[in-house]
Amino acid sequence: MAENIDFANNIDLDDNRIINGGFETLAADPVAPVEGQQWNNSTSARQRLHVGGESKSLAFLEDVQNQGQHIGGHDASTGIPTSVPVSIRPDGNIEAGDTWYVTVAGSIAGIGGGSEELDPGDMLKAIVDDPSSAADFIAIQRNIDDEKASYVDTQVVNLSANTDTTITADFSGRIVSVQTYKSNGREVKITTKRGANLNEIILHPNKTLSGVTVDLVGFIN
Repeated sequence: MAENIDFANNIDLDDNRIINGGFETLAADPVAPVEGQQWNNSTSARQRLHVGGESKSLAFLEDVQNQGQHIGGHDASTGIPTSVPVSIRPDGNIEAGDTWYVTVAGSIAGIGGGSEELDPGDMLKAIVDDPSSAADFIAIQRNIDDEKASYVDTQVVNLSANTDTTITADFSGRIVSVQTYKSNGREVKITTKRGANLNEIILHPNKTLSGVTVDLVGFIN
């Protein structure tokens, strides 16, 4: 490997290009980065930039495409969704948080939400990446009986990066919907999956979050 060359002044490339180059790769962010410094964090697998006194991860189109989105209509008589249009996500994979509205009624055995019977206008939501069964979805019914399902539990939790955190609702029935909000009140999308019990949900964020409000909707047994 070639030795490092220290420069004491700015480098003017005179409108030329850098070829076969790359940013410095570090296992952790620099302790005292300077304004405009950019590097690759190998631990988080993110490209980072220090700007405005803060170190931030750069977002790419693929990052946006791989977040939950509203996909469109779905014929519930055909079962669960198996892909998304390539116009929405080029690889066609379903991501946690993707939602559909039901256009044709149908019954989906094993789906979360308290009822396997879906009517037009009901919603479907994927709760894991690359779902493979009905248990990986929840149904959100627009004609829910308020006496059986409502916002019955709100919790504030701290979440660690890339770590499963199990949230247990204070009711014994099935959780049908989960919404998460940052401490500033803005909704934040977090990967979720079902826990061992009907009233448990597992949150798996890709970064550490403090003071996250978790709203749980469920049917009470």
